[in-house]
Amino acid sequence: MKKKINKLSVFCITAIVGCLICSCNPEDDPITPTPVDPTPEPSQTHIYVAGIENPYGDCGPAVCWQDGVMQTLDAGFYAMAKAVCVKGNDIIYGGKDEENHPVIWKNGVKQVLATGNGCVNDLKVVNNKVYAAGELDGQAAYWVDGVVTLLPTDPDALGYTFVGEAIFVNGNDVYVAGNTMAYLDARGAYLWKNSNIQRLSDKVSKACDVCVNNNNVYVVGSESYTEGNIQKAVMWTNGTIQDVQVTTNNGLSSEASSIAIVNGQPYVVATGWVGTAYQGAYKGFVWQNGVTSNLNCSNPQDVFVYNGDVYVVGFDKSDWGNKPMLLKNNSKIALTPSTEGVAFAVYVK
Repeated sequence: MKKKINKLSVFCITAIVGCLICSCNPEDDPITPTPVDPTPEPSQTHIYVAGIENPYGDCGPAVCWQDGVMQTLDAGFYAMAKAVCVKGNDIIYGGKDEENHPVIWKNGVKQVLATGNGCVNDLKVVNNKVYAAGELDGQAAYWVDGVVTLLPTDPDALGYTFVGEAIFVNGNDVYVAGNTMAYLDARGAYLWKNSNIQRLSDKVSKACDVCVNNNNVYVVGSESYTEGNIQKAVMWTNGTIQDVQVTTNNGLSSEASSIAIVNGQPYVVATGWVGTAYQGAYKGFVWQNGVTSNLNCSNPQDVFVYNGDVYVVGFDKSDWGNKPMLLKNNSKIALTPSTEGVAFAVYVK
């Protein structure tokens, strides 16, 4: 005898099964916790280097290394990449093109700053503006977002070429360090503040870099100390000169090429000749607060500090020419492909 099933029982069983099926979907389950996003990975550090692929260091092609891998900016024989900076997501290199025009390359696209002869030697980004220092038709100059300012010359140095080597912006003040030039050799060091010119030395001298910290204006370079105009590395602080002793008695010659501020103190990279007049070699050094240490690069050109790490670029000389170098905390970072050339400037982000 078959037992009859109550219709109400069937309905209840069906409803219960339906609820069980619905509760298996986590999206509809009100007690399922919302996944928590993991801690984001720290952003990768990127290293940008400007330079040339040429063993002699005085001509192109103009190249850059991005995270150690070389790219060509301008294959011309006269082209050079001398400077680099970063503005937001834009990578900007500065230098000159095959026609000897001062140019910048923004994400690889060339922008000619002037149709005259010249070169961009330094770049800075301040308040979202791009500042470039260099030379235009024999006169020191700087550009702000492509607009040029020609800097005054020294009436006592008529006939000389003037070159802006480095730029620094502090508040509303624009500083440019540079030189008079004769036959490609620096003859006199100068500093321009808001286009007002100051001669730093009455001797044969050279200004390579400038920075401002705690209202102190630092310029590094070299000054002659013999009748033969052999140079020694020096630093001007608010116009007052001091030796940057990187070798014993400054060797036969030395030059300070770049400066940064590390732990509140000037951190200077320099090159000095070690040996005798007839046998020896150039070596790279770091000078900070009177203390000198060795660098694993014989001819440092630029220094950049990022997150407590110190990056230096330059080149090593060999019997076959120059070899571009990149150091992080004095340890070498490979630049590929392995090639001859010079690294002039570095920027880290």
